[in-house]
Amino acid sequence: MPDGSTALSRQHQAGPVVVGGVGGSGTRVVAEMLQLLGFDIGCCLNRALDNLWFTLLLKRPGWLHQPPATDDILEALEVLTLASRRGMEQATERQQALVHQAMAEHAGHGTTMGVDPREGERLLAHRPPGPPNPRWGWKEPNSQLFVDVLARRFDELRYVHIIRHGLDMAFSGNDQQVRNWGHWFGLRLRDPAAAAPAEKLEYWIRSNRRVLDQAHRLLASRFIVIDFDRLWRDPEPSVDLLLGGLGLSPEPELRQHLCTLPQRPASAGRWRERGLSAFSQRQIEAVRALGYPVDC
Repeated sequence: MPDGSTALSRQHQAGPVVVGGVGGSGTRVVAEMLQLLGFDIGCCLNRALDNLWFTLLLKRPGWLHQPPATDDILEALEVLTLASRRGMEQATERQQALVHQAMAEHAGHGTTMGVDPREGERLLAHRPPGPPNPRWGWKEPNSQLFVDVLARRFDELRYVHIIRHGLDMAFSGNDQQVRNWGHWFGLRLRDPAAAAPAEKLEYWIRSNRRVLDQAHRLLASRFIVIDFDRLWRDPEPSVDLLLGGLGLSPEPELRQHLCTLPQRPASAGRWRERGLSAFSQRQIEAVRALGYPVDC
């Protein structure tokens, strides 16, 4: 990367705070909390509060079957940082070309990767208002795939990982991550268009194990794990865990308001109605080992 671009983005390493997890884990409510706490989580967001710059640059169709080189991920993160903090007016020709390459890849997949390829031009034209906010970051569930490179790129990264009961996740209709990235974890789906519950659970097991190993090792106290099921059942301890991990002490009224945001999803506990016959004993024990009860 050109030295000028690198120096520019390196000036703003009082973060970022990044939120990730398996899709459908409850990342949105944490993004809402960050916004209320004054964080800039991106200039261009979808309804789920996913940062579309991340989706465009790092949820790349060309990366589905083979993990990209670390340098390619770092370059994409450099453009994401520049776009989020300053806008693309100061982008180099190479950075502009990278954006157009990503747009072309997405164009071949329609909107199935979570971003309309036509969004690229709007993103390029957007200018962040005002000076960069020292509290910044993004939420995009697929960030969990890049924790090791994120830790390498950002010295002061704080990564918030949301994890939800794996058996509820196995019966979720949200199987995009396993269909997109299962190859990274050695998974070959019987039907590429629709993952079976056991396949979704296996992805949940393997991807969460990897994140927990990487983030504990690389980030230590800058790694925050939020159990979504505990968050909606008893919000205060989890909200305090988040605030402590971010080094924040908001006014009591704001803290209390944050505790009102998590709500019990209608799908909570759906696995009890479906039973365990779809899963192997090894998978069930893996769910227990990750801290979730399995007691039909």
